[in-house]
Amino acid sequence: MEEHTINTLNKILDGESIHLTKSETDEVSELLPKLKNLGILQQPRRFEYAISANSRKKISKLIELKSWSYFLNWLDGQNTDSNIFNNDFSNSTIGQFNQSENLSVLKTEIKQVIQPNVKEKQQNAIISFVEKFWWQILVPLAIVIIGILIERGVINIRF
Repeated sequence: MEEHTINTLNKILDGESIHLTKSETDEVSELLPKLKNLGILQQPRRFEYAISANSRKKISKLIELKSWSYFLNWLDGQNTDSNIFNNDFSNSTIGQFNQSENLSVLKTEIKQVIQPNVKEKQQNAIISFVEKFWWQILVPLAIVIIGILIERGVINIRF
């Protein structure tokens, strides 16, 4: 990396904004948009670059390494050190999964309710209907049966 590029990065690190002009070196002209694409720099105005929040460490490392390829390798190493969540799907059912042991704080017990099959649901619905409306079924049925028995003469009623 050229000395001018390192000086430009030091200015950015000090909080200055850098205006990209045609007289700027090719290395700086290529580097600033790359840093913006990585989220290290921001562009408050057209052709003006400034440091983004929480990017001082990255700019310092780029100045220290003095190489774009070394910096990208270092940056890739930083991204892989983040917490990677592993999900353990063993002993799980549909709609449930258990996180790996090192992530869980408390183990929770999930109780499953086995739903009855369709035939049982229909039988339960019929029984429930009869339980709710037995008097509306049995009273008219009893009246009809008594009426049939009177008509046939099995029951004699005298007034």
